[in-house]
Amino acid sequence: MAVGGLRRMALGLTLLLPATTWPQNFTEIKPTPQQTAWQDLEFGVILHFSTNTFLDREWGDGTASPSTFNPTLLDTRQWMKAIRASGAKYVVLVAKHHDGFCLWPTGQTDYSIKASPWKDGKGDLAREAAQAARAEGLRFGVYLSPWDRHEPKYKDNAAYDAYYRAELEELASHYGDLVEFWLDGAGSGGHVYDFKKIIETLRTYQP
Repeated sequence: MAVGGLRRMALGLTLLLPATTWPQNFTEIKPTPQQTAWQDLEFGVILHFSTNTFLDREWGDGTASPSTFNPTLLDTRQWMKAIRASGAKYVVLVAKHHDGFCLWPTGQTDYSIKASPWKDGKGDLAREAAQAARAEGLRFGVYLSPWDRHEPKYKDNAAYDAYYRAELEELASHYGDLVEFWLDGAGSGGHVYDFKKIIETLRTYQP
């Protein structure tokens, strides 16, 4: 390209730049103190321990028998000591993964540790993990999978949303202050979640 052409191009760019304007009614978004505090934690660990642990699977399909879950030598305090030694500041327990098996004695389904032989069905891994984490100076959070491959209500958007929010309410109201509540959309193609109500439920119990 000739020098004159380059000059004309540069002039054109220069003239275009001042024409760029910013909206006058934009809202400045700042992180909340809770969000800033979470960022300052920097390093956390997620614990994924369920029936799949004993079946050598990454993801379950919701058909594994609750009898599979029987960690007779489980020591959550040892978990947390190791996590604290790693330099992590918080831990997130997968309370329910996509297979739908719940690690706390939920009142929403029988597909949980209540139906397992562990502690004769009277155990509560979420509570044990939360207590052990806090005893070691770690913040505690939970992951609750929206996708549920076991629960028949999943085929009905409204019915399953009510079911999911009830599970969420149990975790958000019975396990103390949660540093993080993690949910994702894996496997959820074709299902529409009412995230507005989900967030409202969370903020009710974990403002």
